[in-house]
Amino acid sequence: MNKLFLLLFAVIAFPLFAQYNAMCFNGKGALCLLSRESIEVKGTEISLTVSEDLFRPFGLDTLPDGTFLVADSGNSTIKILNESGQILSTFGGKGSSDSSLLRPLGVCSDGTGRIIVSDTGNNCIKVFDKAGAFLFKFGTRGYGDNEFLNPFHVFRGRDDSIFVVDPGNICVKKFSASGKFLIKFSERLLSASDAAVDPDGNVYICDYLDRSVKLFSAEGKFKGFYRDRFYYTKPTTIAISRQGYVAVEDSGTGLIEVLSPENKVTQKIETRSNYRGGKIYAACADRNGVVFSTSFQDDYVYRLGQDGKGTSFGGNGTAPGLLREPRGIGADSKGRVFVSDSFNGRIEQFDNNGKFLAEFNGYDWPLQLAVGIDDCVYVSETGKSVIRKTSAAGKTLMEIKPGDYFNPGPIAVDAAGTIGVINTLNKSFVLLDPAGKAFMSLSFENKWPVSVAAGEAGTFYVFDALESIVYMINKTGLASQIKLELSGRRREKYGVLIYKEGKLFFLNSNKLSEVIFPTPLLKQQ
Repeated sequence: MNKLFLLLFAVIAFPLFAQYNAMCFNGKGALCLLSRESIEVKGTEISLTVSEDLFRPFGLDTLPDGTFLVADSGNSTIKILNESGQILSTFGGKGSSDSSLLRPLGVCSDGTGRIIVSDTGNNCIKVFDKAGAFLFKFGTRGYGDNEFLNPFHVFRGRDDSIFVVDPGNICVKKFSASGKFLIKFSERLLSASDAAVDPDGNVYICDYLDRSVKLFSAEGKFKGFYRDRFYYTKPTTIAISRQGYVAVEDSGTGLIEVLSPENKVTQKIETRSNYRGGKIYAACADRNGVVFSTSFQDDYVYRLGQDGKGTSFGGNGTAPGLLREPRGIGADSKGRVFVSDSFNGRIEQFDNNGKFLAEFNGYDWPLQLAVGIDDCVYVSETGKSVIRKTSAAGKTLMEIKPGDYFNPGPIAVDAAGTIGVINTLNKSFVLLDPAGKAFMSLSFENKWPVSVAAGEAGTFYVFDALESIVYMINKTGLASQIKLELSGRRREKYGVLIYKEGKLFFLNSNKLSEVIFPTPLLKQQ
């Protein structure tokens, strides 16, 4: 499992699997949870709706006066909110200068009131005063003790030491209050998604891939497993209070457990019901109109027949026919279904009813995929930052990389072989000719493009989950757009596009709704 894979995993996968992007204990010992929509303070009546001015908030901490620090990664800023959820102040802004930020994923404060930020996109840690003025920074991109590969959460230790979760380097690093490297916690780690320190200085690290929380001494030595190994299925976030209470979110079971210092469960918080709503990762339709989809939550493929009856196949594992984080999906003219088995680094092939047929190995984190009219398979292989085109039998025909600053995400192929793909590095929609040469690009900056569908030859559709807008795009650019009227919270508005039987549909929680564009088409501004 290479470094690039884990770097991508850190910025894409970890936040998607969990109901809550971050959690912490406030000064009163109450557990505070940050989701995309709200900040919840457990044990109180406080549940704040996060301002729509926030986009992809991932980091959370509280100040002594009860206000909240939020790392607003989508807007590359840090925001301070009062206890009513109102924004009091903002600092940062997209860029690479000392005072600016790029996709910050973590934030915390120390005993002096300083604010520590993991400037994820710039691969460094920045320290600001309580008013948001830049003080100093440390770290650069790389593999050394003073280097990071997309630093994630940050938290304070005793004596205001600074801990940094560095998933790309598979470790947690401890620095002094002035930014001097002290200790690396990495023994027996397969991954690191979050970490916390207890009152005695012991460090707890969520090892997502090893399905465990691992306990380290203050000197960096592995001491054992918190609870038992494999007690958790997908431990993603953790917080420890000043009194020694430990909270762990297991996104695999949809449960947060809070344990006392005596290891007695004091609280269980069920998150599964809210998390599952509408969270489909990708979907496709075969030539008979049968719909197949993958989700963020489990290791199954769901099949929705024309009669409205649903079945599933797959399940967690490494054996043929089993899956570990299936993501992309597509169907060919013969009814065969292709699934990108991301964690197992392979593409699996099933028949229309879910019977395993074949597997094709050797992929480096295959994320999304599409099947062309010629039954060739196009895979967004994010570990290599290429689109790999293969035959239906798994033979590699071409690797496509139109430029250095390119990492493919959602993808579709039309009847003429034109490829439409979201470049996740700059959130642009790119059209490529059948030879893989880019000839059109459309920016989706400040949007959240999560799904692409190919319509009639030369027409593509992109769904922006932030504004619930579907864009119709052709070879000259934007042709039309329509806002979907979706009820519920943002997480429940998430869905994907499917083009089948000459019509465009929006799929949300196995409910298909036709998308009909207004006429005449809007002219490009």
